Amino acid sequence: MAELMAELGVGILKFIIAAVLAIFSVYFGIRAYDRMTEGIEEMRELKKGNVAVGVVMAAVILIIAFVTRATVMEMNTNMKVGMSASLLGIIVLVGVVKLAFALLITLFVIYIALNVLAMVTRDIDEIEELNRNNVAVGLMIAGVLLAVVLVTMTSLESIAASPAVSALEVAKNMGITAAALI
Repeated sequence: MAELMAELGVGILKFIIAAVLAIFSVYFGIRAYDRMTEGIEEMRELKKGNVAVGVVMAAVILIIAFVTRATVMEMNTNMKVGMSASLLGIIVLVGVVKLAFALLITLFVIYIALNVLAMVTRDIDEIEELNRNNVAVGLMIAGVLLAVVLVTMTSLESIAASPAVSALEVAKNMGITAAALI
């Protein structure tokens, strides 16, 4: 019974951490994207019912969720019943640092993708078209962003999963040994 309660406790902890990281990541991602796109006020356009902007924002939110999910999955895999609080703290801290790095890289990739798209579609002012609720342009932008991030995400995941940046390796280097797992 005690083991079941411990498993439940760790499960609840994992859920709380995942929820907090997801909410923070989406908030940060939306704010960063809003600052990245000059000439359009996404929140005002959403209030007006601008579907094109809604489609692009939905894509940005999904992208942030994909990136956050990869980090949370790694943290959840590392968190086990019986670990010391210090080891759990290191796992969370390293996970948060990895998430921040992944989000910054992802936002940079989005920025580059938007600029390349603008060069490819010189005859289309994407921001103006989004302001005019051109759903076709919104779908195209969303598709490009999702495609680019889905492809580059595998590289981000491999960097994050590297043993060199493993939370357990960091803990070991700090003198927290496998005995802390018991």
